[in-house]
Amino acid sequence: MSKKLKKWMADEIRGSVGAAGACVVVGYKSLGGEASSGLRAQLRRSKVELTVLRNRIAANALSDSALKEIRPLIKGPTAVATGGEDPVALAKALVDGIKGRQGFVFRGGFVEGRVVSAEEIQKLAALPGRRELLSMIASAVAQPMANVAFGVDAILTGVARAVDAVREKVEKDAGSRAAAPEAGG
Repeated sequence: MSKKLKKWMADEIRGSVGAAGACVVVGYKSLGGEASSGLRAQLRRSKVELTVLRNRIAANALSDSALKEIRPLIKGPTAVATGGEDPVALAKALVDGIKGRQGFVFRGGFVEGRVVSAEEIQKLAALPGRRELLSMIASAVAQPMANVAFGVDAILTGVARAVDAVREKVEKDAGSRAAAPEAGG
């Protein structure tokens, strides 16, 4: 392989993998054309990119990036997944993507400035994503406010009914007093 091609590959790895804030490293036994295309298409829907690495080129390309810590995970046929909305979404997309596909093994990853194990990637994938957490927080905040609004509405409705009942009674009493002098006269 020419030096020019190796430099181009190293630049691509630095740009896609080296610039990522999080990544998941997977090993594979064989990745045929159709399987690769299908997996990449599925991952792309989650905005995740899968990059197959040439080990020596990747190790050299990542040596001056924040991801230099994953170098021990790059051995044998290796692919690195990057992207997604957050590390949880990345892990979920990859776990879902390789589910049912033979020959893939999680080696670990890089999340929030530290190397994580394959088990931690699996646990990360089991967590709720950013959108789900925001939804849970919004629900937790909105429910007490809805309860307060319901309680205030009940109080105001009760006061309105009481005022209406008093008004009806006053009108009835005023009507019966007006009718009483006529009956006496």
